[in-house]
Amino acid sequence: MDRAERIVLHCLYAIAVAAQTPKILKSIAKIAQGIKPWIVLLRLAINNLIPATCISLRVLLQHPQLRQQFIGFGGLRILFAFVVAETGGSRCEALRTIEACLANSDAVESLLKPLINAPAIVVSFIASMSTEEETQIAALDTIAQMARDENTLAIMSDLDVIEGLARILSVAYSEALKISVVRAIAACSYFGENAEYLGRANCVPMLTAIFRTSTSRARGESDIGAIQLRNAAVRALYGISRLPANVTRIWEADICDELTAMAESTDEQVQEAAAGVITNIRLLERQAACVKYT
Repeated sequence: MDRAERIVLHCLYAIAVAAQTPKILKSIAKIAQGIKPWIVLLRLAINNLIPATCISLRVLLQHPQLRQQFIGFGGLRILFAFVVAETGGSRCEALRTIEACLANSDAVESLLKPLINAPAIVVSFIASMSTEEETQIAALDTIAQMARDENTLAIMSDLDVIEGLARILSVAYSEALKISVVRAIAACSYFGENAEYLGRANCVPMLTAIFRTSTSRARGESDIGAIQLRNAAVRALYGISRLPANVTRIWEADICDELTAMAESTDEQVQEAAAGVITNIRLLERQAACVKYT
């Protein structure tokens, strides 16, 4: 790395820290150049600067004006090109930046529609267990955001995304990987026959076990990882509980007390998911009672 590259590198890291202050982020958005310098850096594709460029971009993309400029200049297309061409840290940071851009947008469908190969590119990273964990986590987080668009989720389902998720869930050992794969399962479970496949792949007992263990650890409210894993697990259980066969296995896991406690959560999504699972369990119980006394 030459002197000029080192100067740019330090500037990018400094901006990534400073722009976390709302006032400074607004000031950057008012600058005439806006997001253009970052687009130029991405197009130059200087290997030593790609990770730092992406890290600072993720902070800037929180501002709607800068995010719109980034999209307008074809920033997402450039990042997907990096994901295909680069390796290691550059690829991982590019994936994380794509995920951040999608997470901060309410128009995921319009962002993904021009990127025809995007689903196949991202799904490929969970198709093989030889992919390094950091890249897998970044790909899983991106899949969870892409799944917000039903058309993209349909394409990813045809590309066997669910099979990849089930496989990773069965071997995930680190908490970070578990959180990401469970979030992705929650995002993908509601579409088509995905819940049915997850049931056949024995994911229900794995998810209930993760939910029970993380709930026990999260009682002190100080273990952030456990709380994130618990919240992701209850949303995933809700997604797969729309299938009666899966509800039966959730009921057999005897986690109703934990789910009832979760229904009082201050997080509306978690509250809705826990209440939804309980409702599906009670509905199944009533149906079973009706059959018994018929």
